[in-house]
Amino acid sequence: MLSHTNLLWDAPRTWVCVLLSLVFLIMGARACLAPLGFSRFFGIAVSEGDAVYVRVAGARDIAMSAMGAAFILMDLRIPFAILVFASVIVAALDGFIGWASGGPGTGAKHFFGVVLPSALGFWTLH
Repeated sequence: MLSHTNLLWDAPRTWVCVLLSLVFLIMGARACLAPLGFSRFFGIAVSEGDAVYVRVAGARDIAMSAMGAAFILMDLRIPFAILVFASVIVAALDGFIGWASGGPGTGAKHFFGVVLPSALGFWTLH
């Protein structure tokens, strides 16, 4: 059983949650504003015509950031952890797509997008 279900503003995990929401916002904004450079960073070459898909992924990340910020402001720890675990699924799928498109090195960059948020999600629930 959880000792408390709220995010406490003096707890380090709350600020890590805020940081993760900001990372989603920055990644989403970069994908929307500079999709070709963003996709190259992850090892996937995208043409100008396919950049719309990268922008869609950026919009998804911005939406996840907004939901995370809302959960933090509403002091809701469990919904935030669920959102983090959903981001792990997204990162795993992105990694699989990257691996299938650009090889193992491309998919490996998403490994941290699976491991680190998983640890954060469990830490948030602890």
